[in-house]
Amino acid sequence: FVCLFVFEETELIKKGLQLLTVAMFLTIAGVEDAFEDPVHEKGKHNRFVVNINDGFHCTLRYSQIHSLNKSILSKYGSIIDARLPPKKPLGLTSSQLQIRTKGLEAYLQEVCQHPALVESDLLQEFLSNSQEEVHMFMEEVSLDVHLINGRSTTIQCFTNDRSSDVLEYFANAIGLPDEFVYYFALFLVWDDGRRVARVLQPFECPYLVMERVRHTDPKRTYKLEIRKRYFFSRIETKFFDCQPALNLAYVQAVKEMKLGRLLASEELKRNIFSVKSKKDRVAVLKLLHQLRSYNNAVFEDCICSFPQPNTRATVVLDFFAIRIRTNKDHVMKVAQLKSWTVNSSDNDNGNLFVCLQYCKQNGDEIVVTIESVEAIHLYMSLHRLVDEIVRLKTKKEPETPKTRKRFGDGEVKPRPDWYIPWYMKDHSKESKVAAEDKETNAQSITTSSSSSSISASQRSSKHVERRTREATRKHSVKRTQSRKSSGVVSSNPAFGLTRHSIGDEEL
Repeated sequence: FVCLFVFEETELIKKGLQLLTVAMFLTIAGVEDAFEDPVHEKGKHNRFVVNINDGFHCTLRYSQIHSLNKSILSKYGSIIDARLPPKKPLGLTSSQLQIRTKGLEAYLQEVCQHPALVESDLLQEFLSNSQEEVHMFMEEVSLDVHLINGRSTTIQCFTNDRSSDVLEYFANAIGLPDEFVYYFALFLVWDDGRRVARVLQPFECPYLVMERVRHTDPKRTYKLEIRKRYFFSRIETKFFDCQPALNLAYVQAVKEMKLGRLLASEELKRNIFSVKSKKDRVAVLKLLHQLRSYNNAVFEDCICSFPQPNTRATVVLDFFAIRIRTNKDHVMKVAQLKSWTVNSSDNDNGNLFVCLQYCKQNGDEIVVTIESVEAIHLYMSLHRLVDEIVRLKTKKEPETPKTRKRFGDGEVKPRPDWYIPWYMKDHSKESKVAAEDKETNAQSITTSSSSSSISASQRSSKHVERRTREATRKHSVKRTQSRKSSGVVSSNPAFGLTRHSIGDEEL
């Protein structure tokens, strides 16, 4: 069967729809001590460890967030309710630092969820430039970008190239036309592509992301994959005359068939494999467009609170609905989903969970939680789905390399010899370094009293050299917050949009 969609006009449409292109789950994971001059340990200050989408992004000083707030007030006025914690003339006590951390997290969460700010150049450039590594060095590197079938292409890029830059490099390498580039995206995956961590956001640098996950989560083998970012399968009819785009869609369809995620009748399966054997890729995709299970996002091994608490299920996200699949499908229509949020779980496994606020047809509201190792991917997929629904309604085409927003390019800077990224620092060596400092100081006193052959300048030079080697290893994390995250709520701008499909009574 073929489904046709008719979007009915509502008050929401008349007021205008907001797109949800950028999805951010931001938390402050802890506070660390840092120095403006790490060699001589001068200019001590606090830096707040910022995680975005369940991964380390950067460390920020209060003054950086304060400057962001001033820029927002100057350009947009008081458009957010959260207020930045005030400055303090003197140092903070432990309780005051904890209050400031909570206040900064609440402020940044609201900024990153505001429709007018999340897509703004101001916030995107702030998040890009706040990455410590971007300021410290910029080098030319090689980066492997994989297809979903296991093949890969090596891209030459810079360490601070954004995800959009790398995607365009890849598209240029395979000859993908500009108008089709942003129907695809870079995904961070593991478990040989069966699990997806998240889709990379415009402000992220793919090379830095890969470096971080290799050091912070060495048990998993991560890689970057090019995948489709759309849910509405009829978009692929645009690819039939473009071989590179057709090939990308086809290899992902073949992967879905191999994983057994396409539910079809035996007759349709025979037709698909018959056409596939003839290497007619267009005909294969046309047959797959008849399947409701095609082009879905599948999340296996989830724990859901619906239909019963602690229900183990597979969650499927398609263009119409969220399906909680047990022995049958429990359908939640996207148009009746009011909002969703992501929170940390109380379980020992450390998984996050997505909390859905759903409005039933009789007007009753229910809350459904879905715990998964791919919770961030589910949270971001809902953003992509709603964004796509709004784009189809407003007839807005995706960006192209010529129309997309670009950030300022930096000059090539070599990596300083003493510089070690935050996520590579060995915090366990802190006590050892402190002991070495004590021993070295004692030896220095003894040497100065017993021998006058070593000049003061030589001793100073040796001291600076040792401090240079150890500066970044002396990394003291004051506290890591174990409190439960307050969660980031995303409202659904497509709530209330009804879709009528011909030939499908359920939808």
